[in-house]
Amino acid sequence: MVASVARAGTIETRTSFGRIEMVEEVRTPDPGELPIMDMPDAWTKLHLHWRSADGVVGVDVTDDGRIVEARVSAEAGKQFCISSADHLQYSGVAGEAEIKDQLQNLIASLAAGCSVIAPPTAVVHARTLADGGPDFAVAENAMRARALVLFQHPLTRCLAPLPPPRRSKKDGPEVIPMLDGPPSPTCR
Repeated sequence: MVASVARAGTIETRTSFGRIEMVEEVRTPDPGELPIMDMPDAWTKLHLHWRSADGVVGVDVTDDGRIVEARVSAEAGKQFCISSADHLQYSGVAGEAEIKDQLQNLIASLAAGCSVIAPPTAVVHARTLADGGPDFAVAENAMRARALVLFQHPLTRCLAPLPPPRRSKKDGPEVIPMLDGPPSPTCR
């Protein structure tokens, strides 16, 4: 494990699992730092990072104790594309949108609307991530174990929201009260 101090009171601890790196990010506000309304000033997050051998495709999986999200990006020069998914689950925990499968789908789908990588190249990158499966399995297990310690609650994260019930035209438009901003996503 290697720890480094970053700007704004953020401490990152990095652990490598082959080509995949787990990063524990802990942010505490600086003394005297003015809080920003509706923005957390302290947090703890776990990340899994992977980058393709050619450096074009990058993967970041983030668990903040509530939601597991994945972001896949492709970058070449000034061109940049990104695709993301949220409400992921650790393998075998809730059975919905498990992390590794969703990452491979994101890499493959990124090529559909991104000129940075061609579809055949995306397939190669998805396969490369799959070939690193043993590393990914070990990294995900380490992330799972660390999440249990850090967040101190079961590993099931927020599941994707259920679709809203169908409304008929005679019900009129849906009214959403905006007293304190848009409603936060609900977890079931």
